Amino acid sequence: VLRIDASRASAARGVVAVALASDVPGERWHGVIERDRPGPVNVGEEVRCDADALALIAAEREEDAWRAAALVEVTCEPLTPVLATHDALANGAPRVNPMHSNLLARSVLTRGNVASALAMSAYIVRDARRSAGLSSPPPVSALAVPSLNRMEIVTHDAFDEARADVARFLALPDFAVRLVSPDNTPAPRDHGLSVHEHAALL
Repeated sequence: VLRIDASRASAARGVVAVALASDVPGERWHGVIERDRPGPVNVGEEVRCDADALALIAAEREEDAWRAAALVEVTCEPLTPVLATHDALANGAPRVNPMHSNLLARSVLTRGNVASALAMSAYIVRDARRSAGLSSPPPVSALAVPSLNRMEIVTHDAFDEARADVARFLALPDFAVRLVSPDNTPAPRDHGLSVHEHAALL
């Protein structure tokens, strides 16, 4: 990203607030699984996916927000994308994320001798089981309600790691951020995408 100009968006009808990377008071890099998501992307950094935000907009109506988003002027330098796993792991591959290497983790599985284990077992139970298919995570959303000494965020992702993430992002003590689930049913924590920080900043 070479340039971001949100001045026209800030002046647009119905816009309440516009926030850029420079408006984040605390640790801008956040994430539920790894702290490797910029919120939002700053000038001089790279956009890695369509979920990376460049400017955050709060408006009175959804259509006002979309209209203002179209007024944000962004200049980018196209880079060669890394689209395959083997390309990302090759020597000399560009680093996909500046917070860690392209190899995020290494797991080693060691299997024993199945026939020998069965022969030594006192009991053997044979059955057929079928697991449910993996489903996509629900849409991620959050409503931030600021007060004098506290930030309360209503979200289905109301778990402790996300609360601590927001506190670091806003440079607030942990006790000043509270995450509340609207129906006391937290969403499954199987993704690293979060919008709590964006909502709290606006």
